[in-house]
Amino acid sequence: MSPPLSAEAEKHVDDILTRVGHISQFGRQGLQHTDIASLQAHRWLNDEVINFYTSMIESRSKTPPATKQMLDILCFSSFFWDKLIKDGYKEGRLSKWTKNVRPLIDYY
Repeated sequence: MSPPLSAEAEKHVDDILTRVGHISQFGRQGLQHTDIASLQAHRWLNDEVINFYTSMIESRSKTPPATKQMLDILCFSSFFWDKLIKDGYKEGRLSKWTKNVRPLIDYY
């Protein structure tokens, strides 16, 4: 079980949960108050929250940490799978989503 939040942190969370409109932006991913509301207890997690967080993970993986080792992470949008299943790789034009992806291991 996590320790309780400090009074200051609790106030910050309450402030964010009561805002209306645009809450945050990271690259091309933005979060609205309706997206943030999905983080409350007993709610379904919103795709936009997942995409926002994975964008942060992917971006930060490209900045070397103190150990100077970069991680090689690729995060697709949560909509990639739906588009692949619904339209297929070619018809869904998913090649544009993978055009800058290089293989981890060069087998040739």
